[in-house]
Amino acid sequence: MNITLSTLDRKLVVTFPIIPVDMEWSRSTKSSVLSTLKQDIDMMENHELRKLNIKSFFPDNGRIAGKKYSFQKDKTSGRRIVEILNWWQDQKTALRLVVTAKDGRTLVNHGVKIIEFAKGLDKVSDYTYTLVLQEHIVLRGI
Repeated sequence: MNITLSTLDRKLVVTFPIIPVDMEWSRSTKSSVLSTLKQDIDMMENHELRKLNIKSFFPDNGRIAGKKYSFQKDKTSGRRIVEILNWWQDQKTALRLVVTAKDGRTLVNHGVKIIEFAKGLDKVSDYTYTLVLQEHIVLRGI
């Protein structure tokens, strides 16, 4: 499996070096309650945009010389990936998330935006993170 996050024009692409154990999609439905004389009526509205929650870590190859993980997909420094994600979040950049299976099939191909990015350092200087992406509908021709 491969996970990439890129700008819509693909000028900057980040390949996740470590595949998270779990990635959780969630979507809720908006509803409101209308109170009448006899009872309350639940008014179902539209679905909200989907959210993807990812928790994992980015290895920081630059801090401990020679540290490598055999299962690491990409050798980009964790520090560099954190800088890019911070910048994208600050700039409110529209992104494209692509997840492909081992056989090359595309499992996910969505426009997204970063709505939460929390990070820390563990005892071996890898960056732990929680990333929440929200579906972003790209409107064209308007």
